[in-house]
Amino acid sequence: MSDTLTLEILQQAVSGTAAAFRCITHYEPAGGVGDKVFPPTYEGGKYATEIRRVDGELVPCVLLDSVQSQANRMELVLLAAWEAQRIPMPGDDDRLQGSESAKAFAGHQPGGSSPYR
Repeated sequence: MSDTLTLEILQQAVSGTAAAFRCITHYEPAGGVGDKVFPPTYEGGKYATEIRRVDGELVPCVLLDSVQSQANRMELVLLAAWEAQRIPMPGDDDRLQGSESAKAFAGHQPGGSSPYR
């Protein structure tokens, strides 16, 4: 498989059964190799950590970002696109009115705004 992601590869993927893309990226601190990074801290000054396998060994690692944090940022992007009427959201579909989905969304619509606030 090619290391280059092309428009053709993307088009083939979304027309088939692909559910996700995996991207392995190696980052460096803004100050250059060996410079400090400042991971987010949580209550009590603790870092979010997880165990990862590195070269076959289990190693404790500090998270610089998380799936939840990424999802929160995507939520803001989706909200902006929905408010600008560039994309539809399930709460906008008249077929959902009165459905269980609409009732679930209703709890997330203060003042009748976006279902994703």
